[in-house]
Amino acid sequence: MEQHYPKTMIAKGLDYVPFAGLRSYDPAGTQFDIAQAHVANVREGYNETGWDQPRWINHISVRANDPSQVAEFYEKIFDLKEAETYRNDGSICMTDGKVKLLLRPRDQSLYRGLREGLDHIGFKVESVERVKEDLAVLAASDPDSAGGKLGVGGNGKKNEEDFRRCCLGLHFIADPDGVLIDMAEQ
Repeated sequence: MEQHYPKTMIAKGLDYVPFAGLRSYDPAGTQFDIAQAHVANVREGYNETGWDQPRWINHISVRANDPSQVAEFYEKIFDLKEAETYRNDGSICMTDGKVKLLLRPRDQSLYRGLREGLDHIGFKVESVERVKEDLAVLAASDPDSAGGKLGVGGNGKKNEEDFRRCCLGLHFIADPDGVLIDMAEQ
């Protein structure tokens, strides 16, 4: 079945996806989806009362050539507000009141830090020690699902040191695909 979308959306390079209203990109090239409750093609993620969860996404870190330009985009398009400042390294922290978007400048001294886009995902957890225990159990039962190692490869140590400079995390890991994750306790 062929779908037809408004020409203005197509002209702006915005795509529709089956689980969100549309998909687009910020100035750093990071892809995002826009969804809205009570829209027919949006099925997950919405309910009336919410839920309590001991572990949740606290922040998303994005590398940008010009963090202030990306911050302006998220402020004007998604009404995010600047949150508390953590460091004087050029990072800007934006928030929707629930999740923080940490915009970090590219790091010219690191191969991994040169790229723009998703840097890592941060979680709040009830206990870092409990997460470590869960990771150990998973590693014993299914090693391929347990996550990747940090600090490997030619630039691994420098990349790990850079990752550990995130002002919002306390414990640092990678998922099985190498996506970096940091955690802090509630």
